[in-house]
Amino acid sequence: MKGFLKTSLQAVLGKGGYRAARSAYYASKRWIKMRHQGAMDRLYWLRKYGLRRYSIYGHRLVPSGLPEDHAVALYDVAKSLPDCGPVLVEIGSWLGKSAVVLSRAISKKKGAVLFCIDPFNAHGDPSSAAHYRNVSQKMDVSLLEHFTQNIKRYGSYKHVKTLRGYSTDFSGNWDKPIDLLFIDGNHSYEAVKRDFLEWSPFIKPGGYLIMHDVSFDPNFRHQDPIKVAREFILDNSEWVDHKQIRHMLIVRKAYERSETSPVHKTARL
Repeated sequence: MKGFLKTSLQAVLGKGGYRAARSAYYASKRWIKMRHQGAMDRLYWLRKYGLRRYSIYGHRLVPSGLPEDHAVALYDVAKSLPDCGPVLVEIGSWLGKSAVVLSRAISKKKGAVLFCIDPFNAHGDPSSAAHYRNVSQKMDVSLLEHFTQNIKRYGSYKHVKTLRGYSTDFSGNWDKPIDLLFIDGNHSYEAVKRDFLEWSPFIKPGGYLIMHDVSFDPNFRHQDPIKVAREFILDNSEWVDHKQIRHMLIVRKAYERSETSPVHKTARL
């Protein structure tokens, strides 16, 4: 029956027309399958994280290594910031996955702005440089264009200001108090330490510092961020309300620094 149908269609459409119709048929099947998978994925996200966090679903379509529980934590922290004029700074933006989440979280806050700092040159620390090069070489647009497209498509573009360059290019002239600082740039010890020392003084009392790839696991592939956290944060009473979500550290700057106040121990979740 199948062979008869093929012969009949070729007789009516010709070989070229048959091939075109066959290609269209299989393309439509793939499209329907993708639509079904997309609908199921959206339903999964909605059931797991609720309607309140559905606005950041689009971040899942941006390729990156940001786990979904980290994305949700970023969103919840940014959502808790003041409703008027919060300032967020992200060091290390790559393709914009975390920026999509953060910009969505502040999209209804008056005067809110997210500064995204990245050289967009596919350079990185030794553990990531090869991957960045491989990904960027397969793109038909520049990294910056790809980042911008993702923010426009899935984030809140009007709340994002892109600063192309390294964090050290901007820290010297920075003068804005920061409500949330997200450090996820070069993961080498010197780079993480520099980002922390140069940018954390701008965090407001009560503001948040979030550091990615900070893990207590001795086998975790990034060991330098935890060294910085241990050296400057975990036993420092200036940083309170420690929260550890796998390999992401969230802390707040204390309202009043006290050298005699008790150290807040990190809760590992």
